[in-house]
Amino acid sequence: MYQNLMLEKERRESTLSSEIHALSTQLNMFSRERENLFKVIQSSPNPNEMATNFQRLKDEMEEKLKTNEIFISKLQSENADLKKKLTIEESNKNKLSDLVKKKNDNIEYMKNEVEKYKNIFEDCKKEVKWNQNTVLQKDNDLRVYGEKIKKLTEENNSLIKKYEKLKASKGVPENLEENNNQVKQKPFLFGPETEDC
Repeated sequence: MYQNLMLEKERRESTLSSEIHALSTQLNMFSRERENLFKVIQSSPNPNEMATNFQRLKDEMEEKLKTNEIFISKLQSENADLKKKLTIEESNKNKLSDLVKKKNDNIEYMKNEVEKYKNIFEDCKKEVKWNQNTVLQKDNDLRVYGEKIKKLTEENNSLIKKYEKLKASKGVPENLEENNNQVKQKPFLFGPETEDC
């Protein structure tokens, strides 16, 4: 729309300038004709007839001059209107340009935010994967420890049964019974026991 207005403005200015030039040429021609008529009247033997013709030509020329002045003022007002429209269009173009710039800034900001969140998401994925691996490792460790506890519990139970059988048959030496009283059961959950446990 802005380009169309600019083209229209240039076309109108070109037309106006050519019309103004033509009118100026016509005015110069009329002025020369008037001067020539003055010369003819002054050299003419019949001043009354020449004066009548001159007055008639003068009236015609004044009428044409008035018509041309009206046309020129009309063209000038149209030119002023076109300049106002052009100013309004330039203002609208500047507003649209500012709006496009703001939208582009918002798009750039959003792209940066998306990139930032992608990076955070990737970091979280890595951390979650690491945590999952750690949890799986702990689960495996707990399963192994559970199996060890079960095995040791079964061994302990079989030893207690053997001990009870020996005790019932009175074949238990006294020193073994004292050692048995000194040993106390400790849970074996997370690795080998130490003496300070």
